[in-house]
Amino acid sequence: INAEYGVGMCGDGANDCAALKMADIGLSLADSEASIAAPFTSACRSIKSVINLLLEGRAALITSIQCFKFMAMYSMIQFTSCILMNSVGSLIGDLMNLYIDLFMTFPLAFLMGRTSATNQLVAQRPTDRLISKSVLTSIFGQLLIQIVFQFFIFNQLIHQSWFEPLIVDPNIDNILAFETTTLFMFSNFQYITIVIAFSFGKPFRKSIFTNRL
Repeated sequence: INAEYGVGMCGDGANDCAALKMADIGLSLADSEASIAAPFTSACRSIKSVINLLLEGRAALITSIQCFKFMAMYSMIQFTSCILMNSVGSLIGDLMNLYIDLFMTFPLAFLMGRTSATNQLVAQRPTDRLISKSVLTSIFGQLLIQIVFQFFIFNQLIHQSWFEPLIVDPNIDNILAFETTTLFMFSNFQYITIVIAFSFGKPFRKSIFTNRL
């Protein structure tokens, strides 16, 4: 009968090696032969280590999914910006791309992974699939919001009294463009907002404001 249950096993001796290896979650409570066969080894010789393992495992799973959603949204935000820039004959500069990768995307993704697991185990289970209703709804919902705001900012820009439309000159390499600068600055703000939106804490992780480098 396929009941779709997960099997956990704790052991501290050589006679437990086979069970630790076959179990879905094997936790060794000793530094003996069992620690070689088990995927996880606890420094605390107590069955309470199972709770810590579940807390950390659920937090790690949620962190991986959130980082996936962030990288997907980062690509779509930049894709939307490039479409709007290409519509006026402009492109994002190399230094702008370098700034986004080094000082925005990498630090923000690193910050998301610094959130620790919560101290309380709950009955609710996190989703274990990237292609699930909750994950896709979150991504497409945020995608719609960010695209609407980018088009709104772009439309507001071209209606300003001081705005000067881009005039493309093939003989000039670097051309100042209001459109490129505005979309670049606004997209940086969007990267921060989606990190905050995707870095929910409870019930599996602590608040993002508890992060420490």
